[in-house]
Amino acid sequence: MKNFKIGDKITRVPLIQGGMGVGISLGRLAGSVAKAGGVGIISTAQIGYREEDFDRNPAAANERAIAGEMKKAREISGDGIIGYNIMVALKEYASHVKAAVKAGADIIISGAGLPTELPELVKGSLTKIAPIVSTDKSAKVILKYWDRKYKRTADLVVIEGPQAGGPLGFHKEELEKYTDKLTVQEADSASDSAALLPFVEVLTASGEKTGLAFHGVPGGHEFTSFILGLYNAAGPGQPLDPAIRERILAIDHKVQMQILVSLSGTMCPDLVAAAQRIASLNLLVTAEVYDIAHFPDLKEKYNVMSVPCLIINQDQVTFGKKNIPQLLELL
Repeated sequence: MKNFKIGDKITRVPLIQGGMGVGISLGRLAGSVAKAGGVGIISTAQIGYREEDFDRNPAAANERAIAGEMKKAREISGDGIIGYNIMVALKEYASHVKAAVKAGADIIISGAGLPTELPELVKGSLTKIAPIVSTDKSAKVILKYWDRKYKRTADLVVIEGPQAGGPLGFHKEELEKYTDKLTVQEADSASDSAALLPFVEVLTASGEKTGLAFHGVPGGHEFTSFILGLYNAAGPGQPLDPAIRERILAIDHKVQMQILVSLSGTMCPDLVAAAQRIASLNLLVTAEVYDIAHFPDLKEKYNVMSVPCLIINQDQVTFGKKNIPQLLELL
Protein backbone atom coordinates (compact mmCIF):
# COMPACT_ATOMS: atom_id res chain seq x y z
CA MET A 1 0.00 0.00 0.00
CA LYS A 2 1.28 3.44 -0.92
CA ASN A 3 1.65 6.34 1.48
CA PHE A 4 -1.15 8.88 1.38
CA LYS A 5 -1.56 12.59 1.92
CA ILE A 6 -3.68 14.36 4.53
CA GLY A 7 -3.65 18.10 3.94
CA ASP A 8 -0.06 19.07 3.22
CA LYS A 9 1.34 16.15 5.23
CA ILE A 10 2.29 12.75 3.82
CA THR A 11 2.50 9.54 5.83
CA ARG A 12 5.76 7.60 5.97
CA VAL A 13 3.84 4.50 6.99
CA PRO A 14 0.41 3.96 5.34
CA LEU A 15 -1.39 3.27 8.62
CA ILE A 16 -4.22 4.93 10.53
CA GLN A 17 -4.27 3.94 14.20
CA GLY A 18 -7.74 3.00 15.48
CA GLY A 19 -9.68 5.29 17.76
CA MET A 20 -10.30 3.14 20.86
CA GLY A 21 -12.37 4.88 23.49
CA VAL A 22 -12.15 5.30 27.26
CA GLY A 23 -8.47 5.75 27.92
CA ILE A 24 -6.81 3.70 25.18
CA SER A 25 -6.33 5.97 22.17
CA LEU A 26 -5.02 9.05 23.93
CA GLY A 27 -2.19 11.51 23.36
CA ARG A 28 0.80 9.27 24.07
CA LEU A 29 -0.34 6.52 21.70
CA ALA A 30 -1.41 8.94 18.95
CA GLY A 31 1.79 10.94 19.25
CA SER A 32 3.95 7.82 19.09
CA VAL A 33 2.13 6.54 16.00
CA ALA A 34 2.49 9.93 14.31
CA LYS A 35 6.19 10.07 15.19
CA ALA A 36 6.65 6.67 13.54
CA GLY A 37 5.09 8.03 10.35
CA GLY A 38 1.49 6.86 10.64
CA VAL A 39 -1.71 8.71 11.49
CA GLY A 40 -2.23 8.96 15.24
CA ILE A 41 -5.83 9.09 16.42
CA ILE A 42 -7.21 10.25 19.77
CA SER A 43 -10.66 9.00 20.80
CA THR A 44 -12.91 11.53 22.51
CA ALA A 45 -15.24 8.91 24.05
CA GLN A 46 -15.25 9.75 27.78
CA ILE A 47 -11.78 11.22 27.22
CA GLY A 48 -11.96 13.24 30.44
CA TYR A 49 -12.62 10.30 32.72
CA ARG A 50 -9.47 11.02 34.71
CA GLU A 51 -10.32 14.68 35.31
CA GLU A 52 -11.25 15.49 38.91
CA ASP A 53 -14.59 17.05 37.99
CA PHE A 54 -15.65 14.33 35.53
CA ASP A 55 -18.39 13.04 37.84
CA ARG A 56 -19.83 16.54 38.31
CA ASN A 57 -19.30 18.09 34.89
CA PRO A 58 -18.34 15.47 32.30
CA ALA A 59 -18.90 17.80 29.33
CA ALA A 60 -16.33 20.34 30.55
CA ALA A 61 -13.92 17.60 31.62
CA ASN A 62 -14.09 15.97 28.19
CA GLU A 63 -13.53 19.24 26.31
CA ARG A 64 -10.55 20.08 28.51
CA ALA A 65 -9.07 16.63 27.95
CA ILE A 66 -9.51 16.91 24.16
CA ALA A 67 -7.11 19.84 24.19
CA GLY A 68 -4.83 18.26 26.79
CA GLU A 69 -4.35 14.99 24.94
CA MET A 70 -3.50 16.80 21.70
CA LYS A 71 -0.88 18.78 23.60
CA LYS A 72 0.66 15.51 24.83
CA ALA A 73 0.64 14.10 21.31
CA ARG A 74 2.29 17.21 19.84
CA GLU A 75 5.04 17.05 22.46
CA ILE A 76 5.92 13.64 21.03
CA SER A 77 5.39 14.44 17.36
CA GLY A 78 5.28 18.13 16.58
CA ASP A 79 4.78 17.77 12.84
CA GLY A 80 3.14 14.34 12.63
CA ILE A 81 -0.40 13.63 11.45
CA ILE A 82 -2.69 13.60 14.47
CA GLY A 83 -6.47 13.58 14.56
CA TYR A 84 -9.50 12.44 16.50
CA ASN A 85 -12.13 9.74 16.34
CA ILE A 86 -15.46 11.27 17.37
CA MET A 87 -18.63 9.19 17.52
CA VAL A 88 -21.79 10.75 16.12
CA ALA A 89 -23.68 8.96 18.89
CA LEU A 90 -22.04 11.09 21.58
CA LYS A 91 -24.42 13.53 23.23
CA GLU A 92 -21.81 16.30 23.00
CA TYR A 93 -20.78 15.42 19.44
CA ALA A 94 -20.82 18.97 18.07
CA SER A 95 -18.82 20.42 20.95
CA HIS A 96 -16.28 17.59 20.67
CA VAL A 97 -15.75 18.33 16.97
CA LYS A 98 -15.34 22.05 17.62
CA ALA A 99 -12.89 21.37 20.47
CA ALA A 100 -10.89 19.03 18.23
CA VAL A 101 -10.69 21.67 15.50
CA LYS A 102 -9.58 24.25 18.05
CA ALA A 103 -6.92 21.84 19.33
CA GLY A 104 -5.45 21.62 15.84
CA ALA A 105 -6.71 18.30 14.53
CA ASP A 106 -5.29 17.32 11.15
CA ILE A 107 -8.26 15.02 10.59
CA ILE A 108 -11.51 13.98 12.26
CA ILE A 109 -12.78 10.44 11.68
CA SER A 110 -16.43 10.04 12.57
CA GLY A 111 -18.75 7.06 12.78
CA ALA A 112 -21.32 5.38 15.10
CA GLY A 113 -23.96 7.03 12.94
CA LEU A 114 -23.81 9.14 9.80
CA PRO A 115 -21.85 12.38 10.40
CA THR A 116 -24.23 14.51 8.36
CA GLU A 117 -23.22 17.83 9.97
CA LEU A 118 -19.46 17.29 10.11
CA PRO A 119 -18.57 19.59 7.15
CA GLU A 120 -20.43 22.47 8.80
CA LEU A 121 -18.76 21.89 12.16
CA VAL A 122 -15.23 22.08 10.68
CA LYS A 123 -16.04 24.92 8.27
CA GLY A 124 -13.28 27.52 8.00
CA SER A 125 -10.58 25.21 9.37
CA LEU A 126 -7.87 23.10 7.76
CA THR A 127 -9.13 19.95 9.47
CA LYS A 128 -9.83 17.09 7.07
CA ILE A 129 -12.88 14.87 7.49
CA ALA A 130 -13.56 11.16 7.06
CA PRO A 131 -16.80 9.24 7.64
CA ILE A 132 -16.78 5.64 8.85
CA VAL A 133 -19.07 3.42 6.78
CA SER A 134 -19.81 -0.29 6.67
CA THR A 135 -21.51 -0.56 3.26
CA ASP A 136 -21.28 1.06 -0.15
CA LYS A 137 -24.86 2.24 0.35
CA SER A 138 -24.01 4.24 3.48
CA ALA A 139 -20.95 5.69 1.73
CA LYS A 140 -23.06 6.88 -1.20
CA VAL A 141 -25.67 8.35 1.13
CA ILE A 142 -23.26 10.44 3.18
CA LEU A 143 -21.12 11.59 0.24
CA LYS A 144 -24.17 12.60 -1.79
CA TYR A 145 -25.61 14.47 1.19
CA TRP A 146 -22.36 16.36 1.82
CA ASP A 147 -22.05 17.29 -1.83
CA ARG A 148 -25.63 18.52 -2.07
CA LYS A 149 -25.71 20.49 1.20
CA TYR A 150 -22.11 21.65 1.65
CA LYS A 151 -20.50 21.25 -1.78
CA ARG A 152 -17.80 19.20 -0.10
CA THR A 153 -16.69 15.60 -0.18
CA ALA A 154 -14.72 13.41 2.22
CA ASP A 155 -10.95 13.64 2.32
CA LEU A 156 -10.90 9.90 2.88
CA VAL A 157 -13.41 7.18 3.77
CA VAL A 158 -12.94 4.56 6.48
CA ILE A 159 -14.59 1.23 5.68
CA GLU A 160 -15.37 -0.78 8.81
CA GLY A 161 -16.13 -4.46 8.29
CA PRO A 162 -17.50 -7.18 10.61
CA GLN A 163 -14.01 -7.99 11.95
CA ALA A 164 -13.48 -4.48 13.30
CA GLY A 165 -14.26 -5.57 16.87
CA GLY A 166 -15.14 -3.21 19.73
CA PRO A 167 -18.87 -2.39 19.78
CA LEU A 168 -19.33 -4.65 16.75
CA GLY A 169 -18.75 -7.63 19.02
CA PHE A 170 -16.07 -10.08 20.08
CA HIS A 171 -15.70 -13.68 21.16
CA LYS A 172 -14.77 -14.79 24.66
CA GLU A 173 -11.49 -16.23 23.42
CA GLU A 174 -10.55 -12.91 21.81
CA LEU A 175 -10.89 -11.04 25.10
CA GLU A 176 -8.58 -13.48 26.84
CA LYS A 177 -6.05 -13.39 23.99
CA TYR A 178 -5.61 -9.62 23.98
CA THR A 179 -5.03 -9.06 27.70
CA ASP A 180 -3.72 -10.98 30.70
CA LYS A 181 -5.60 -8.69 33.06
CA LEU A 182 -9.03 -10.09 32.26
CA THR A 183 -10.35 -13.63 32.38
CA VAL A 184 -13.73 -14.70 31.07
CA GLN A 185 -15.74 -17.64 32.38
CA GLU A 186 -18.86 -18.91 30.66
CA ALA A 187 -21.65 -20.49 32.71
CA ASP A 188 -24.80 -22.35 31.72
CA SER A 189 -26.71 -20.66 34.52
CA ALA A 190 -26.31 -17.66 36.78
CA SER A 191 -24.76 -17.93 40.24
CA ASP A 192 -27.92 -16.23 41.45
CA SER A 193 -30.90 -18.36 40.40
CA ALA A 194 -33.11 -15.26 40.40
CA ALA A 195 -30.93 -13.40 37.90
CA LEU A 196 -32.41 -12.57 34.52
CA LEU A 197 -30.48 -14.13 31.66
CA PRO A 198 -28.49 -13.51 29.59
CA PHE A 199 -26.18 -11.38 31.66
CA VAL A 200 -22.54 -10.45 32.19
CA GLU A 201 -21.43 -10.31 35.81
CA VAL A 202 -18.21 -8.54 36.82
CA LEU A 203 -16.22 -10.38 39.49
CA THR A 204 -12.91 -9.75 41.21
CA ALA A 205 -9.85 -11.88 40.47
CA SER A 206 -10.77 -14.04 43.47
CA GLY A 207 -14.31 -14.56 42.21
CA GLU A 208 -16.08 -12.13 44.54
CA LYS A 209 -19.01 -10.07 43.28
CA THR A 210 -18.38 -6.39 42.52
CA GLY A 211 -22.06 -5.49 42.38
CA LEU A 212 -21.84 -4.71 38.65
CA ALA A 213 -23.76 -6.67 36.02
CA PHE A 214 -25.22 -6.14 32.56
CA HIS A 215 -28.33 -8.07 31.54
CA GLY A 216 -28.18 -8.45 27.78
CA VAL A 217 -25.17 -7.63 25.62
CA PRO A 218 -23.25 -4.42 26.47
CA GLY A 219 -23.12 -2.77 23.06
CA GLY A 220 -24.13 0.52 21.44
CA HIS A 221 -23.90 3.47 23.82
CA GLU A 222 -23.46 1.11 26.76
CA PHE A 223 -20.20 -0.37 25.49
CA THR A 224 -18.33 2.66 26.82
CA SER A 225 -20.04 2.53 30.23
CA PHE A 226 -19.32 -1.21 30.41
CA ILE A 227 -15.60 -0.54 29.91
CA LEU A 228 -15.74 2.21 32.54
CA GLY A 229 -17.39 -0.27 34.89
CA LEU A 230 -14.52 -2.72 34.43
CA TYR A 231 -12.01 0.07 35.04
CA ASN A 232 -13.74 1.21 38.22
CA ALA A 233 -14.21 -2.31 39.55
CA ALA A 234 -10.51 -3.08 39.02
CA GLY A 235 -9.50 0.06 40.92
CA PRO A 236 -8.45 2.70 41.62
CA GLY A 237 -11.05 3.86 39.11
CA GLN A 238 -12.13 7.33 38.08
CA PRO A 239 -11.07 10.13 40.43
CA LEU A 240 -13.70 11.42 42.83
CA ASP A 241 -14.00 14.46 45.04
CA PRO A 242 -12.99 13.30 48.55
CA ALA A 243 -16.31 14.50 50.00
CA ILE A 244 -18.23 12.48 47.40
CA ARG A 245 -16.14 9.41 48.12
CA GLU A 246 -16.87 9.70 51.84
CA ARG A 247 -20.60 9.93 51.17
CA ILE A 248 -20.46 6.76 49.07
CA LEU A 249 -18.50 4.87 51.72
CA ALA A 250 -20.92 6.07 54.40
CA ILE A 251 -23.88 4.18 52.90
CA ASP A 252 -24.59 1.58 55.61
CA HIS A 253 -27.60 -0.27 54.21
CA LYS A 254 -28.16 -2.49 51.20
CA VAL A 255 -29.08 -0.66 48.00
CA GLN A 256 -30.09 -2.43 44.81
CA MET A 257 -30.08 -0.23 41.72
CA GLN A 258 -31.61 -1.53 38.51
CA ILE A 259 -31.04 0.68 35.46
CA LEU A 260 -33.24 0.05 32.44
CA VAL A 261 -31.66 1.33 29.24
CA SER A 262 -31.83 1.27 25.47
CA LEU A 263 -28.57 0.68 23.62
CA SER A 264 -29.49 3.59 21.34
CA GLY A 265 -30.36 5.94 24.21
CA THR A 266 -27.93 8.84 24.51
CA MET A 267 -29.15 9.79 28.00
CA CYS A 268 -28.49 6.37 29.55
CA PRO A 269 -24.67 6.07 29.85
CA ASP A 270 -24.30 8.94 32.35
CA LEU A 271 -26.67 7.29 34.82
CA VAL A 272 -25.12 3.86 34.28
CA ALA A 273 -21.58 5.15 34.85
CA ALA A 274 -22.61 7.05 38.00
CA ALA A 275 -24.44 4.06 39.49
CA GLN A 276 -21.57 1.69 38.71
CA ARG A 277 -19.02 4.07 40.24
CA ILE A 278 -20.96 4.07 43.51
CA ALA A 279 -21.32 0.28 43.48
CA SER A 280 -17.62 -0.20 42.76
CA LEU A 281 -16.73 1.52 46.05
CA ASN A 282 -19.39 0.18 48.42
CA LEU A 283 -20.09 -3.55 48.69
CA LEU A 284 -23.57 -2.84 50.05
CA VAL A 285 -24.58 -1.29 46.72
CA THR A 286 -25.30 -3.09 43.47
CA ALA A 287 -25.83 -1.58 40.02
CA GLU A 288 -27.34 -3.89 37.42
CA VAL A 289 -28.11 -2.69 33.90
CA TYR A 290 -30.90 -4.12 31.74
CA ASP A 291 -31.30 -3.71 27.98
CA ILE A 292 -35.03 -3.09 28.00
CA ALA A 293 -35.40 -4.59 24.53
CA HIS A 294 -34.77 -8.02 26.07
CA PHE A 295 -36.82 -7.63 29.24
CA PRO A 296 -40.36 -6.48 28.34
CA ASP A 297 -41.69 -7.82 31.66
CA LEU A 298 -39.66 -5.20 33.54
CA LYS A 299 -40.93 -2.49 31.21
CA GLU A 300 -44.50 -3.50 31.94
CA LYS A 301 -43.98 -4.02 35.68
CA TYR A 302 -42.58 -0.52 36.24
CA ASN A 303 -44.63 1.20 33.51
CA VAL A 304 -41.49 2.40 31.77
CA MET A 305 -42.28 5.02 29.12
CA SER A 306 -38.75 6.40 28.69
CA VAL A 307 -35.15 5.53 29.47
CA PRO A 308 -33.02 5.62 31.44
CA CYS A 309 -35.23 4.31 34.23
CA LEU A 310 -33.75 3.83 37.70
CA ILE A 311 -35.36 1.44 40.16
CA ILE A 312 -34.07 1.50 43.74
CA ASN A 313 -34.73 -1.56 45.90
CA GLN A 314 -37.48 -2.67 43.50
CA ASP A 315 -39.69 0.14 44.78
CA GLN A 316 -38.54 3.69 44.06
CA VAL A 317 -38.72 4.54 40.34
CA THR A 318 -37.21 7.63 38.71
CA PHE A 319 -36.44 8.61 35.13
CA GLY A 320 -33.73 10.62 33.36
CA LYS A 321 -29.96 10.95 33.54
CA LYS A 322 -28.28 11.63 36.87
CA ASN A 323 -24.77 12.23 38.13
CA ILE A 324 -23.23 10.82 41.30
CA PRO A 325 -24.31 13.64 43.69
CA GLN A 326 -27.88 13.42 42.38
CA LEU A 327 -27.88 9.65 42.90
CA LEU A 328 -26.55 9.99 46.42
CA GLU A 329 -29.47 12.28 47.26
CA LEU A 330 -31.85 9.50 46.21
CA LEU A 331 -29.97 6.81 48.11
